[in-house]
Amino acid sequence: MSSINTLNIELVDGQSREIDPETEPNLLLQANKAVTLFKNQVAKCTTLFGPHHLNTIQSKHSLAAVLTSSHNFVEAEPLHREVAVVMEKHFGPRHTNTVRAKRTLANFLVTTPLAKFDEAEQICQEIVTVSQELYGDTHSDTLKAKESLATVFLAQGRGAQAEIIFREILTQQETSLGAGNVETLQTKHNLGGVLSTLGKHEEALTINRKVLQEREKLYPASHPMLLNSIREVAGLLVDLDRNEEAEPYYRKLLLGDVECYGVRDQSCVTTKNKLALVLTRLGKRDEALPLLRESVVELNTLLGPYHPVMLETVGNLVNVLSFLGKHEDVLALQEGLVKRYEKDLGPGHDLAWKTKHGVRATLHKLGRFKEEEAMLRKMLKFDKNRNGEAHVTTLSTKSNLATVLGDMGKYEEAARMYEEVVLVMETRGGPFQPFLATNLDNLAGMRCMMGELEKAEVTYRKAGDLREQYLGADHADTVVSRESLAIVVARLAEGGEKVDVARRPLVLESRDSVPGHLLWSTGPVSNSGSWRNTVSKLFNGIFGRQK
Repeated sequence: MSSINTLNIELVDGQSREIDPETEPNLLLQANKAVTLFKNQVAKCTTLFGPHHLNTIQSKHSLAAVLTSSHNFVEAEPLHREVAVVMEKHFGPRHTNTVRAKRTLANFLVTTPLAKFDEAEQICQEIVTVSQELYGDTHSDTLKAKESLATVFLAQGRGAQAEIIFREILTQQETSLGAGNVETLQTKHNLGGVLSTLGKHEEALTINRKVLQEREKLYPASHPMLLNSIREVAGLLVDLDRNEEAEPYYRKLLLGDVECYGVRDQSCVTTKNKLALVLTRLGKRDEALPLLRESVVELNTLLGPYHPVMLETVGNLVNVLSFLGKHEDVLALQEGLVKRYEKDLGPGHDLAWKTKHGVRATLHKLGRFKEEEAMLRKMLKFDKNRNGEAHVTTLSTKSNLATVLGDMGKYEEAARMYEEVVLVMETRGGPFQPFLATNLDNLAGMRCMMGELEKAEVTYRKAGDLREQYLGADHADTVVSRESLAIVVARLAEGGEKVDVARRPLVLESRDSVPGHLLWSTGPVSNSGSWRNTVSKLFNGIFGRQK
């Protein structure tokens, strides 16, 4: 993306080169191969000249760079420190070589997982002062020092201060270098990243579009810098929920990534995955499906089965397959994942547990209620032993079991389970209230089916009041509860003994656009009844498992 999120590597000739771990994985592979070469070079120089000779230090500087780019930070850190110390010893604290070596060290400390922000800030403040004294405010080395300080501020969460510095740098570069200069465009790109971090997406989009227009004049269609700009604009459009505009950018980006990095490269696969997500949000699921299938296979090879991006992509694939009605495909995929997770991670692992819930939800959609019931009873027993009767995961499993029992006509047992869940959840507040309302609404449905209309009326009122309080009066779930209550009240006025409220169509918010690793998603488990409000709201609202 930019120097904020990439690794600034100063090569032996003093020129800077950025390697972005996400968008330039081929260069990372080259860097890995270069490590051995540079280690041999360091060993030769140490033998010939000694460990602190400038030739040796230059080789160590290059080795530190390739170690950093290949993510070997533990070995790279002492080399960066040694280079800075020796440069200061040889040339003094105010020499250009010393300043650049310290700036490289500061960038390393702030842009790698070491995250030594306080030390990096101290170094940057020092080199800004020295650079201003040596070169003045507008010299390129001074501006680079300020950029490094801004990067530290951004990493520390001080985005407003970072924005001020980048705007200052940009003004000076536009005056001295011109608006279309390569360095000026890089600063604009960085400023856009800062603004996006601060939530100023519209302004960030305007800036990045200008950068893209200028880079289109400078670079061929598959150049990494141009691809970075397309990537940034597309991502900002998605952030702004302007998916229709984002689609052509991602299609163009995919073509460029394939040409630049190759079809099997992580950058290409990531772009393909994001295009599939945009297509899904636009309702073009038939187009998204083959992209997601390819992405799952490729990401499994590149990142492994448990990488967050891989899990998210599998979740997206499950959602698309489910929406297209390919539930048998979903079931086969989920059951295979359960076997893998239980073998690799153990049956009690959270990922295995979530995926099992996905299996039982798919069984429900296929109408295979007996299999779902048997599975949920085993899961409930496991949850009780692991977490206890009152744990929210145990209660959610019990609620799911009550749902399938209700669909099988076992109203008394289902009502008893809902009552047990409600009894516990009524002692809890805050984020658990929507889940309580769901179970109250479901319990009321069971009471309707058993002819207990007076109890159902009271329960529907409680559910509706809770939903109105936490979701709003116009929310689909609140409306369902109020409509069900109205039907029960009317039937009581007529002297009726029983009402099949559970068989009225259910209106739920669409979750088609929800991204994330949702392979455990329950989705709308059934369209058969107004009492049914899916436990997916528990997962997404309380556990926060969406993206």
